[in-house]
Amino acid sequence: MKRKLPVLLLTAAAFAARIDDLPTLLDKFDEALQQRLLKPAPKTLGMSRIMVRPSFGHHFAPVRSDKRDFMPENEHEKQLIAALESRGVQLGVYLFGEDILKHDAAALNFRALKGPGAITEGTPRPAWYPSLAKTRATDENALPDWGEIYPIAQQAMKTFRTGEPGFATEIGKWTIAARPALATDARCVHCHQAAGSKAQLGDAVGGIVYAYRVKP
Repeated sequence: MKRKLPVLLLTAAAFAARIDDLPTLLDKFDEALQQRLLKPAPKTLGMSRIMVRPSFGHHFAPVRSDKRDFMPENEHEKQLIAALESRGVQLGVYLFGEDILKHDAAALNFRALKGPGAITEGTPRPAWYPSLAKTRATDENALPDWGEIYPIAQQAMKTFRTGEPGFATEIGKWTIAARPALATDARCVHCHQAAGSKAQLGDAVGGIVYAYRVKP
């Protein structure tokens, strides 16, 4: 037993080190997604710019047989995903727009909120999406579903309007982090104004919600 004890201590220390840098990794991943949103292509705006399965003009609908809903596009993204998965991080992403303040959740407005998309392999998706019928029993370990995130996204959009940088909360065993999506480019402003927004350069035109935890 005396010979095994140091090994156990090292294992615990290594595990602690792996999750101590999780906030930094998530910040870097948020920066990568924000860059994607700044470089859209036809019919790959918003959530379609982030996830493999497009959802332009309708709710996001994952294919459950996919290992994840996100595909890295460059070496930097590959390294981020590899780092998150090596740490056992389960990560889901939701994207919301200004319409989140115009409708309540019962309206099921796809312009208000989309998601969640599973970013890392092994992230358990919820049983229900607005675009899909509930086909299986709810998994208590799954990502929070669309309805659970909706009020958090509403509150986030309200705080972003006042210039707040974001906040974190919890749902069950999931840490929830909200970050603003800012119109930092004239193209962003033009596109959103064409859709009816009054946003100006530097304003929040929506946001990203991250739900994450280290796999139990």
